[in-house]
Amino acid sequence: MHFLGETSDKAINVFAVACARLYDEIAREDPQPWKKHFAAVTHDWAEYCSEKHNARCPHTDAGMTGVAGDGKTIICENNNGLRWEPT
Repeated sequence: MHFLGETSDKAINVFAVACARLYDEIAREDPQPWKKHFAAVTHDWAEYCSEKHNARCPHTDAGMTGVAGDGKTIICENNNGLRWEPT
């Protein structure tokens, strides 16, 4: 039995994908700019949830730089999908 704060990563991933699909449908049926933006953001969230341990980065971070745990500079760039890569 799961209690609040003990939700599995798998359950969160499934929920995130379901939300992305739902908001895709909503944006297709009524393509207002805010609905299309919300659909894109839910896709970024779903991607983050499913790949957060695989050094992937969301589309909103494309081209951005950051600092890795070892202190080296990294950039979010396309390498078979958006990933944090050393500069």
